[in-house]
Amino acid sequence: MEEHLPEHFKISTIVEVSKGQGSGVMGKKETKNPIEKPLVREGMSAVFCFRGLTPKVAARQIRNTVSCDLRYPESLELDRTSSFRREAFIRSFSGEATEKEVREFIAQLSADARDFLRDQYFDQFATNLDVAGKMARELLNDPEPSQQITAEALAHAPKITNKWVLQEKYWRQAAHYHQKNDKKRTLASMVAALGIYNKYPIVLEPIWTPNGPQPHDQLEDVKRFGFKEDALREHGVAPSSSTPIGRPLDLSVHQVASVVEKCLKCGR
Repeated sequence: MEEHLPEHFKISTIVEVSKGQGSGVMGKKETKNPIEKPLVREGMSAVFCFRGLTPKVAARQIRNTVSCDLRYPESLELDRTSSFRREAFIRSFSGEATEKEVREFIAQLSADARDFLRDQYFDQFATNLDVAGKMARELLNDPEPSQQITAEALAHAPKITNKWVLQEKYWRQAAHYHQKNDKKRTLASMVAALGIYNKYPIVLEPIWTPNGPQPHDQLEDVKRFGFKEDALREHGVAPSSSTPIGRPLDLSVHQVASVVEKCLKCGR
């Protein structure tokens, strides 16, 4: 199988990352067919080494390889900033980044968001702040900065067309006000989220816990916040028990390698 992989991605080793150890290597072994039999790990993630090129390094190499296209400089900058957002998210939620690095990611995501806002890219602005707020709340367990980030984004809600991001933010805000025992604002946040959901149903992002990611169920949130569905119906909304089904993006190692290889060639 390996001979069909692009040169950059012939797999020689698999590195196991131990749970709670960041990027510390727990073990390394040679395998003749690592694609068919990936290492079953104790930790939260396994890292395939493509001749020493891990996925985060591959993402960074693509960004650095792509040269400036004078025809579309803004598009290139948008792509690079979005690539950083994805890398920050993956590194942070895979347990690879330290607390210091997560805080640095949040600061950079917030700075990039303000650049997006200045240039009136409101959806990119909101998405950056969504990732930053999620990191602050779920990884750092720091609700106040998370709420500040959420409020900063929702101040521009009328200009944000990404309905998924808006719903995530309203639910995160509802959780914050629930912790503050502010029932009026908790209800208002839920009504806003469900009002969007009625027109644009989505699968909410899993919530990160010490036991790993857990599904985010709007019905469970309503109960946890101490509200009955009748209170929501009075405002013309109600949680749904028939949410959309989340379908994983199932890509093989070969497919990912092919995409990255083509990107690298385009940047040369």
